[in-house]
Amino acid sequence: MELNRFRKELEECRSNEDKWCYALKRVGTLDSLPEDLRTDAFKRLFRACEIARFDKDRRLTYEKDMITERDYWNIIDTAARRGKAEGRAEGRREGLAEGRIRIARSLKEQGVAVETIATATGLSLEEVEAL
Repeated sequence: MELNRFRKELEECRSNEDKWCYALKRVGTLDSLPEDLRTDAFKRLFRACEIARFDKDRRLTYEKDMITERDYWNIIDTAARRGKAEGRAEGRREGLAEGRIRIARSLKEQGVAVETIATATGLSLEEVEAL
């Protein structure tokens, strides 16, 4: 498709193809994004074009800022994943401990010897006796 042959005004654009042709042809001359093009795809297009028009110094500053921001979000994401993994591990440990205590209580109620319960559950003699 040759954009220089595209002659429709925005009001005449009915299909997405027409809207894309309109946007691509006029992206350099529009001051702001028209209401009919306010979708995520066109917003990203216009933002990319704004960045492409930056002079060299501003583009370098922008790229450094973006690297810093990505690093920040990666640190946050990594910390969140680690926190979740630690939380799951702690939950498993607590669950196992509660399970051993529940089993020990049940065995004690059934009259099983304290030494046998301690050996079977991994609890100390004192812990089993305290139940």
